[in-house]
Amino acid sequence: MLVGTGVAAGIVGILITLLLHAIQRAAFGYTESSFLLGVEHASPLRRVLVLLVAGAIVGTGWCLLRGRTRVPAVGDAIEDPTGAL
Repeated sequence: MLVGTGVAAGIVGILITLLLHAIQRAAFGYTESSFLLGVEHASPLRRVLVLLVAGAIVGTGWCLLRGRTRVPAVGDAIEDPTGAL
């Protein structure tokens, strides 16, 4: 079980890394250069649009989660980390 868990975690880590690289390339439109050079060569409009789209995706996800689950306020979570509030 231990070896299987380690192998599975490694495979998932590789897949997540590949997914993140694919998203970076799609967002900033570079292919061969490094991430830093790709972002530096992206237009200012493209940089802003990437941030706006990412914010919209995260905001939508947050609203969906908040509507279906109880998300405690930060102060409440710090006061009672067990979540028994």
